Parts: sequence; C-alpha cells; structure tokens
Amino acid sequence: MAMIGGTARDYSGTSMFTGYEYLAKSLFVFQLGENGYNIQLVNGSTLHEARKSIPSIVNTITSGVEKLMTLGAVDIVVSNIAPMGCFPFYLSMFESTNKSDYDKYGCLRNHNALFKRHNSFLQSSLSKLQKKHPRTRIMYADLASHIYQIVQDPRKFGFETALMSCCGKAGAPHRFDPFTLCGMDGSSVCHDPGSHLLWDGMHLSDTANRRIAEGWLSGPYCHPPILQ
Repeated sequence: MAMIGGTARDYSGTSMFTGYEYLAKSLFVFQLGENGYNIQLVNGSTLHEARKSIPSIVNTITSGVEKLMTLGAVDIVVSNIAPMGCFPFYLSMFESTNKSDYDKYGCLRNHNALFKRHNSFLQSSLSKLQKKHPRTRIMYADLASHIYQIVQDPRKFGFETALMSCCGKAGAPHRFDPFTLCGMDGSSVCHDPGSHLLWDGMHLSDTANRRIAEGWLSGPYCHPPILQ
C-alpha cells in the first residue's frame, strides 16, 4: 500500500481510503502550553508578564485544533495545564521565603493562579470552537483538577507523596536539584517509583499517567469522556 496525493492505494491502483477518512477515524490529543510559560518564567519574566501571553498561547492551541479539523479530524482531546506550582521543578526554581506565597498543601499559590487562568481561557475558547464545529467532538481533559486532588490527599489515590520527585538528588528539597537532574551524576531513584506522583520533578510517574489516562477514558476528568 502507498500514499499518493493524500489517498491510500494498493499496488493495483484501487483507492482504499483518503487521508481525510483516515484522520476521521483517529483520536488526537493536544497537551500544550506548559513550556510557553516555563521558558518565560525561568528566563526572568514576572507572573504579570507571563499572564499577558495567555491569549496568544491559547489561540495557538485552538488554531492548531481547528486546522486539524479542516483536515478531517473528528475526535480531539485537549488537555489543560497541570498545577505546575506543585511540581518540584517550580518549588525549587521559584522558592520563596514568604509563607503567603504557598497554599496549605505547599504549592506556589500565584504560579498556580496563572495556570488556572490559562485553563479557564482555554476551556472558554474550546467551547466556542465546539459550537462552530458541531460535527467534531472536542473533549476537554481536566488534568489540573485530577493532579490537584492527588496533591491534597495523595494516599487516597494510592501515592505516598505528591511533592517529591522519585528520580533526583537525594537530600535536596523535594528531591530536586536543577544541577543534578534525573540521570546525571549524583542522582538516584526512589525505592518505589509507583508511590510517587512525580517521576523527576517535571513529569508524572508511570503510575500517575495510568491514573490520568483512566480518568480521561471513562471520566470524570474528561468532558465528555473519551469512551462515551
């Protein structure tokens, strides 16, 4: 079988299906936006400056979604941004001596407010896009709510800890050191990776990813659920 001009054909020359039809039978997942803020903040931008980029970042995401629709996509999952202010990467890079900068679970309050604002803007934009394209099913994946619920009560979800990396520098706050990242000399791995929400301070553990996937497939953390 070969692709010729966007149409799949067998070698007898018989048309099998078009690229458009192939996309219509596929599931697409958009999980974008985090690095748009990470890069700004790490390079010295203030939270106020980062907030100004929310419309641009969200519009880039929704434009990509809409472009995919024009190519034939029917089922599209779009994830919001996790509460990165709870991740060791942020807790280390933006550590504060002001206790009021943290919520009662130990997360950076103002950084999470930035991502919450992004998520609200994204959800509103996707709702408008869904009305514009009623034949396409846009599924809003609520990664933020799921992760924050785990942060509030890790053991309820089967984790021992939520704010500690599994792979990183032992003894460092939250087991995270930007100069001794996972895999570098001086780093080590925790005894039970499945007991941690976070693998390396920036990415979820395999166990966490499995829980997130289950929440998207069957609910309640995807609207509507993928398998509905």
